[in-house]
Amino acid sequence: MAVIAGADGKEKSINMKKIEMVPAHVVILLVAAVVVLLAQVPGGPGRFGFGGPPVVENAWSALAFDVKVDDATLLKLRPYFQGAADAQRRLRDQSAGDPAALAQGTQKIQSELNQKVRPALTEDQAGRLSAFLESRQRPGPPPEGFGGMRPGPGPRGGISSSWDISTVPKNDAEKRILETAEQVARYLSVPFDDGRIIRLFAEAIGAKNAAEIGTSTGYSGLWFAAGLRAAGGKLTTFEIDPGRAATARQNFRKAGVDKFITVVQGDAHQEVKKLTEPIDILFIDADKPGYLDYLQKLLPLIRPGGLVLAHNIGDRNENPAYVDAVVKDPNLETILVGSGMTVTLKKR
Repeated sequence: MAVIAGADGKEKSINMKKIEMVPAHVVILLVAAVVVLLAQVPGGPGRFGFGGPPVVENAWSALAFDVKVDDATLLKLRPYFQGAADAQRRLRDQSAGDPAALAQGTQKIQSELNQKVRPALTEDQAGRLSAFLESRQRPGPPPEGFGGMRPGPGPRGGISSSWDISTVPKNDAEKRILETAEQVARYLSVPFDDGRIIRLFAEAIGAKNAAEIGTSTGYSGLWFAAGLRAAGGKLTTFEIDPGRAATARQNFRKAGVDKFITVVQGDAHQEVKKLTEPIDILFIDADKPGYLDYLQKLLPLIRPGGLVLAHNIGDRNENPAYVDAVVKDPNLETILVGSGMTVTLKKR
């Protein structure tokens, strides 16, 4: 038995025998899936939180959102993913486009990463991570209940899965925001491309008033800032954890956007009741069971032509109550974009 600190700070016991006896076929699937993805996906330094290919960050996000490992394990595993991303970036530079060298080096990097990650996962967790990675390799029909595009086949989602697209800052103010975003200590944050989706929609509709449920350390809020700044918009963002709320405020100050971003620390289910102004765009990225409650409380404030974005809904079964609410209401139009984000229009 081993003892670790859980997300609540209490000690928890882990059956090491169970962890060590992960079936060989699960390990093979895990290694093969990630090797293929690492080999085929381009990336750029500093753009994906780990400074490497997006698959590393998406595998990391899978551990948090799909596999749902505890906070202590995530913190333990983060340096391994950072190291793999850095190594993959160096390999790209050193291989000079040689496919054989790239494939061989990638396999070595993934093998080393797997050796470090696997002992921290139970058999069930390793199986779910393997299934997630395997599913990202092949396209399929849109999830039930959705129109629009499905994320995949690449791990960067349905927006730019085959392109290596970066954001080029228009001016010094935008450059400051983007540079700060790259340096944010990420905790359950959206992937790079989903951040860009937030910015694109916020700026495209000329949002003046935005709301966000789930600030975390401020990464998605910085993308909001990039989209709101030119139009003179503002963001009210809600975070239940005092430490993450404080970190987000620091990041907003560093980016020079704190004057138009208000961080509300507390239970958003209660705090959102205090909002009274019309909302142009709402982003929900918090407790999944609470998505429907947030929608019901704030939809009356969404202006006609306004948008509701909800993260981590790659499949209807992940949150059927919320999906039913946004796809069966004749007053709403919903599509699925990015790495599992619904975009809902409140019709005029």
